[in-house]
Amino acid sequence: MANIIKEILKLLPEDKVSEAVFEGANIVLYTKDKDFFLNN
Repeated sequence: MANIIKEILKLLPEDKVSEAVFEGANIVLYTKDKDFFLNN
């Protein structure tokens, strides 16, 4: 299952996503970049 997260992170700017985890059946991406959160 961790391979799924790795594939998703390949498509995103690495400096924008601080953490990617499974929460139940969902993949949750954490960011501290407000602009990235609001516009992407």
